[in-house]
Amino acid sequence: MAVADVGRTLALMAPRPPRNHHLLAKLYQRGFANDAGQAGLLVRETGEWDAPRNIATLFREPHFYAFVDDDGVRRQDFEELLAHEVESPAGEGFKDLRAGTFPLRAERREHVGRFIAAQVTRGRHVRGATTEFTGGVDRAVLRLMLAHGTRAHWERWLGRVPTEEERNAWAQGAPTPFDTKQQDVLVAQLGSIDVVTELLLERIWTLVSFERPCLFTSDEPVTMVSGKRMAAVATADDIALPVSTGTRRHASCSSWRRLDGRTE
Repeated sequence: MAVADVGRTLALMAPRPPRNHHLLAKLYQRGFANDAGQAGLLVRETGEWDAPRNIATLFREPHFYAFVDDDGVRRQDFEELLAHEVESPAGEGFKDLRAGTFPLRAERREHVGRFIAAQVTRGRHVRGATTEFTGGVDRAVLRLMLAHGTRAHWERWLGRVPTEEERNAWAQGAPTPFDTKQQDVLVAQLGSIDVVTELLLERIWTLVSFERPCLFTSDEPVTMVSGKRMAAVATADDIALPVSTGTRRHASCSSWRRLDGRTE
């Protein structure tokens, strides 16, 4: 799913009504739910367990992947893209993992890898970091333009030469036509899913089974561990994702010691 593919999808999909978006797909949450489709929620602020809730209501945030287009219409394209291209295809693979079917078939392995890649790039932390970075780049370019931009530069960049009043306001921090938009941040986040997927598929995967339920998950379920370097997808010694309360699936590099013999 390259950035260009995301752009084409945005052009093809029709506007949809606003709704809550899941930060963590329901198909994944099923591994941590009881027979009634409910799961307990640990409140970070208090450290207390909340009463079990239906997973349809967990990890939801209004319009998290929505954006407003140039016509002022709130769009849901990215939520639809994740649902159809990332989450739904991974469903059968997660069923296999929860059942202990391992190693996965090649196609299902790729689908689960893409799902994990999306979890690495889609959460609140990455959203904040991406927004800060892209906003910083935009502001740096604007400062250069305000200081050195010629008429030709402005006409190529903006389509016109801004007034002196506009330039002064932008220099003081007023909103500009070049400020990072929500869709720019979303494209930056989701546009890297293919690259991250390839890195994950190059690793050795291990499924670790536990005798009794002992695991839980969160809205940022992927853990990356590295001994001497910054933990990232390309450098982490171990990348782990809980699959259910009783199993954990690891995508890890070959230098990481196996915890059992079930590896791909």
